[in-house]
Amino acid sequence: MATSSHSWRSPLAFTSLCAILLSCSLIPPVSLGTVRLGNPLAPGLAQATQPPDLQRAVQLNQQVIELYQKGHYAEALALLEQVLAIRENVLGTDHIDIAETLNSLGMLYLLTSRYGEAEPLMRRALAIHEKVLGTDHVDTAIALNNLAFTYYCMGRYGDAEPLFQRALKIYESALGPQSARLTGTLGNLALVYSSMGRYGEAESLFQRALAICKTALGPDHPDTVKSLNNLAGFYTYMGRYGEAEPLFQQALAIRKTTLGPEHPDTGESLNNLGVLYYKQGRYAEALELFLQARPIYSRILGADHADTQELESAIRATQAALKQ
Repeated sequence: MATSSHSWRSPLAFTSLCAILLSCSLIPPVSLGTVRLGNPLAPGLAQATQPPDLQRAVQLNQQVIELYQKGHYAEALALLEQVLAIRENVLGTDHIDIAETLNSLGMLYLLTSRYGEAEPLMRRALAIHEKVLGTDHVDTAIALNNLAFTYYCMGRYGDAEPLFQRALKIYESALGPQSARLTGTLGNLALVYSSMGRYGEAESLFQRALAICKTALGPDHPDTVKSLNNLAGFYTYMGRYGEAEPLFQQALAIRKTTLGPEHPDTGESLNNLGVLYYKQGRYAEALELFLQARPIYSRILGADHADTQELESAIRATQAALKQ
């Protein structure tokens, strides 16, 4: 709300890996990466078994999901605060569903760059997980990952690193070193290392995540493609455009074949490769890709969505560059 972007969402202006990869955390309609920060909008208990107040909370939560998918984050936040109040009133302050709601709220604060407001929510969610589930539970690792990513976005890399490392150890112990569940935390830790100037360690983690996905899930799996995008995004960030290009091209080819030319993930890949070409001064090729992405963004997100507007800005900038 992840979160992750900032990004490929801001195609001509991304300046940090946090920007490139954040927005993927909430699995938006046009997905932008593979950093996973948990299940941000879980409805909780089965609605049929819940008292009326909790059923109302589930209904509100569904509205939150719909608002989030439309990019209406402020409205989603207001409703989600109501969900939290209802659940706390019925369930108490230490129920695991409270932790899920705190996580959702924190994710939305991250998406709106309100990091200081996200931090106490993530800390509280982690404390509930540790109390209810234990310090070595897989879901506790998700909460660790969420708080660590919040610290990362706040520039508190020294605070983020040990939390990501702890989450990674939990996953490795519980699931094994080749589990696909590791890849999100590997990517997150790679972001921290990159921001600390530890580029060799960052690259190794991105590469490890991609290798795990290929082995565990197959070369054409959506998560494998997202790992391709993350490694390509890292290479783009480092100015290693020749290494980024074939990865972006591969991701685009897979998505066109497996998802179709009109799928939102295909739109993301068109945009990503267009960004790379723009940065290389290959404006005609960039414009062709941006124009292919335009109807996908407009159809999925709407003409007024921030991502669609940023793509339009990219198109105008590219057209201006071609005239110079």
